[in-house]
Amino acid sequence: MEYKELNAKFPGGLAESNWVDTDYPDGNVHWMRFAGAQCPICGHTDWCCVNVTGTKVVCMRKDDGKAPEIGDGGHLYVLKGTKAVDFDSSKVKATETVPYASDKIRDLLYRMVLVANPLATHHRANLKKRGLTDEEINLHRSRGFGSIYDDRNLAEKYGVKPFAAIKLVKGTDGKGKIVSQWRKLFAKLNLPDNVWQGVPGFYLKQMRVDKPLALQSGDGKFTIEPGSYDYPMFTANTDGMLIPYYDEENQIVGFQTRVDHRSVYAEITKKPQGANIHVYFDKDTNHYRVVLYDKFNKDGKTLAESDIHGDNPVHINYGINNSQEIVFKPKFGGKYFWVSSSKEYLGASGKTPIQVSYNPKIASLAPHDKALEDYIKQPKAVWLTEGGLKALVATAKLSSYFSEEQLDDYGHDFLAVAGVGSYRKFIPMLEKLHVERITVAFDMDFIKNDQVADHYRHLINLLHEKGYQIRMALWDPKKAKGIDDALVNGSEIRFKEI
Repeated sequence: MEYKELNAKFPGGLAESNWVDTDYPDGNVHWMRFAGAQCPICGHTDWCCVNVTGTKVVCMRKDDGKAPEIGDGGHLYVLKGTKAVDFDSSKVKATETVPYASDKIRDLLYRMVLVANPLATHHRANLKKRGLTDEEINLHRSRGFGSIYDDRNLAEKYGVKPFAAIKLVKGTDGKGKIVSQWRKLFAKLNLPDNVWQGVPGFYLKQMRVDKPLALQSGDGKFTIEPGSYDYPMFTANTDGMLIPYYDEENQIVGFQTRVDHRSVYAEITKKPQGANIHVYFDKDTNHYRVVLYDKFNKDGKTLAESDIHGDNPVHINYGINNSQEIVFKPKFGGKYFWVSSSKEYLGASGKTPIQVSYNPKIASLAPHDKALEDYIKQPKAVWLTEGGLKALVATAKLSSYFSEEQLDDYGHDFLAVAGVGSYRKFIPMLEKLHVERITVAFDMDFIKNDQVADHYRHLINLLHEKGYQIRMALWDPKKAKGIDDALVNGSEIRFKEI
């Protein structure tokens, strides 16, 4: 379904989220995620959501102390005085989803996904650039990183061979057949045909052939007969690197996709009165082109083009003596997206897990290994941060920065939530792992970002209420934003007891 009015109200980009809007009893209507458009509460262009009528926002960053908390640490704001966008729920296509699969089944299916979508060369290079070695990248073996591309052009560009969910072949009877590669694999492993149901990312693809489809292969000519066909599919919704999220048993319980290039649009803050200005971006390079449209330039006149540098405002002068000025600020969409198939037939919506990133010795153990079970029961210290990939990088670098004796005190392992607003998710896992001491290491932008600072303060207060011993890890924000960067580049890390 198109959301033209809503997109006009919140320009820049919206995308359907996994959240079902409970204002609509049939369960087919979802909240829209800001994917370039700007949240009116916090001003950011990702993570937060708006309802389909544009009257309510779930802000994942700002807590004014009055807005009720919902979802994964978000707060619900009613946009007072705003006119509702027209919305006809009857036009929303109904989808049938299935119950959430067990941790064991998700781990099994996600390992198969990684076999089908191995880590691409350019993504391995990206991980190395972040500080990981090949040994660290391969630590989890069959439960490691992957790369997925549904876009054939991108797959070809990066030399990735996409997994073929089906093959059209000539059967032994000479007739054409549609063979599901997933079902073939399930049968080979003696797994139920529907084992994929309830695993976020998997759904049932339905296909109809209206007339005989003549094909040819190495076995000769064959025909796919008219009819309805279906087969399981896996989708990440967006192309990029698959980031695994582990539970306390070293099982993969979820994936995030890290996009290669974030979406970007221009917020034009200054232009000549009446000027029709458009800013176009190359999605792969963030190269921009500023175009003027008027009665003399109906096809558009390029005024300037170059590359953007971060989110710094861009100033452009043109006209006689450069007397006319245009100023725009780049706005970026999200970088990480949860793998889900909640809007697909027989798909599944993923819960938002936290990352359990053990030290290499424990991370290399198989699920339910006795040594792992014993480790879980031991009283321990852990680090807390935000960002699943950040936690994996930081954990790998702890032993090269601190002594074993220091890590016994600070923690050998990391726990991470996807965003600082989800800090309450830490508590159940802290209890499962018998944690006594905590080192909190969130990004240093809390110094300047009031929203991050508020969540940080709430987390500290919550941990104090639970009786944990707490210290903060601090470093120079000019040298490193996150704890992973600080560990990789050897920045001085200080500690403050709280």
